[in-house]
Amino acid sequence: MRLHARVGEALLGLHGPDDPEHVLELAQHWWVAVPVTGPGAALPHVLAAADHAMARLAYEQAEQQLRRALELLGSMPPSAERTRRELGIQVRLGNLLGQLGSPGAPEAAAAFARAAELAAEAADDPAAVPALAGVHAGYTMRADHQQARALAERVLDGAQRSGDPQALLAGHFLLGHTLCLQGELVAARDHLEEAVRLAAALPEAAQLPGTPLVLSANGLLEIVLVLLGRHDQATKVAEAASRDIQRSHHPYPKAVAMAIGVFAAVHRRDLPLVRARAAAAAALAERWGFQMLAATATAPLGWAQAIEGAPAGGAALLRQALARSQATGTQATRPLLLGLLAEAEQLAGRPGEALRLLDDGLAQVDRSGERYCEAELHRLKGESLLAGSPPRAAEAEAAFRTSIAVARRQGAKLLEERAAASLGRLLAAQRSQSSR
Repeated sequence: MRLHARVGEALLGLHGPDDPEHVLELAQHWWVAVPVTGPGAALPHVLAAADHAMARLAYEQAEQQLRRALELLGSMPPSAERTRRELGIQVRLGNLLGQLGSPGAPEAAAAFARAAELAAEAADDPAAVPALAGVHAGYTMRADHQQARALAERVLDGAQRSGDPQALLAGHFLLGHTLCLQGELVAARDHLEEAVRLAAALPEAAQLPGTPLVLSANGLLEIVLVLLGRHDQATKVAEAASRDIQRSHHPYPKAVAMAIGVFAAVHRRDLPLVRARAAAAAALAERWGFQMLAATATAPLGWAQAIEGAPAGGAALLRQALARSQATGTQATRPLLLGLLAEAEQLAGRPGEALRLLDDGLAQVDRSGERYCEAELHRLKGESLLAGSPPRAAEAEAAFRTSIAVARRQGAKLLEERAAASLGRLLAAQRSQSSR
């Protein structure tokens, strides 16, 4: 052990701590020497090795080094500094495992659960913001939006007290993200616009390691503006998002932002745009092994296929993508994906199955509070009720009116107009029948 310590010191003297050719060797010597030198001496070298492994996409090696770092921290005396460092490492581990599966998958969830415990002690600490953003991602992917909102509000409240620009940017983004999913679109727009403004004014504050925070802000804002019926503004924001994505050299944040753009196109019901964005996002996610993102991006391709005239094949592709997404532990966006599958099943001549899927989706909306697609699910339910034999016109009319009421409450002008058009067609058909 003393020999390893001497070799480690010699390597440091010859090459310094950051030489990429020796960083793993250095970490190994200091790791073996821990009984002699103590955990504090080994920790920076182990973390440097984790960074090096991540940069080379050696994910198993990175995971090993991060778990070693946690073991070293566990043998150090409790302190605020230890809490902050463990929080950061747990989130790095969760992010790593989440990128390869999902932030909601069991191993990633365990890392984020421990991080959440630590976050309670560090929510006001600007240095903990990157880690807190990772905890928020874990809550979001598990569709635990109440917890995600509470954490985002704590981050923003602490940032407003400290005035730290990165914390302010993160707080507005995280809260805007959650409010968007909860269907509070006007408030979400305000926070996301502030995040975009801060990122443009303070580019140095926009560098939040390990998360797609800034790169995703314009993508989420596009979704919100589309739902609010602000199509011209949404188009301008989408152009800015596309420029940000093209400039990015970080695959995971880039893939997340591209997947968000796919859903903006779905809400627009712009099939060529869905196909272009989904194919690009899925290709990037598959290339880097991002399973959750690959499944999420692939699903809308099945929906587009169904709308374009091949509903049975489209429904099959959607089911495959949903199963793949569920296998990663992801629950976020599931109500919307069930709605897309229901529409494909209805077009395939299976309105009963469509209704079952929509009831499942609406039940998940009630459980999770993920309400941004709630109005569309009610509209699709009305269409499926009409597609049955015999048509259930009274129930369909009630579903359309519920959709209009939900959309109006959320300020979702696009979805209100879409439901009103469905209701208008039904009432016109009824008038036509009664006049015969």
